[in-house]
Amino acid sequence: MIIQLTDLYQVPGKTAGYDVMPDAECIAGYPIVSCEPVHLVIHHEKDRAITVEGSISLVLTIPCDRCLKPVETTVTADLSRMLDGQRFTDEDGETVEYLEGDMLDAGRLIEEAVIENLPMKVLCREDCKGLCPKCGRDLNEGPCGCEDDKPLTGMGEAILKAFQNAGK
Repeated sequence: MIIQLTDLYQVPGKTAGYDVMPDAECIAGYPIVSCEPVHLVIHHEKDRAITVEGSISLVLTIPCDRCLKPVETTVTADLSRMLDGQRFTDEDGETVEYLEGDMLDAGRLIEEAVIENLPMKVLCREDCKGLCPKCGRDLNEGPCGCEDDKPLTGMGEAILKAFQNAGK
């Protein structure tokens, strides 16, 4: 969603609120299951510098890190950015891709905040057993029948020996 800032830029100190939804159906490749409207408060500081604040809450479908089953995951983020409309850089000095002239790409700003707050690890359940490294079967559904005691050969054996020798 593009927000036109022309009226806001007319008066230093002016504040306006906007309710926006993410533009995309996916964020970082993960489908959005549900999303509440994001209420953004934009404050014009002075000289086209603005502060954008808001809270985001949405549910994404992210695969389990162990077995790859889809997991509906709630992601929340507090958004607080200061943008300078003249320099087109953020507070870290990086190029701002969501502010161009008098237009703010709120959808892109929201997407960036969500990506920054994605969980490091997603599990379908705490005791997820994952996939068998040999045959790929989901071990949550039962044993796969692969021989656990079969010795490693080739590259697997070489890597195991390297780790064992590294500790000596």
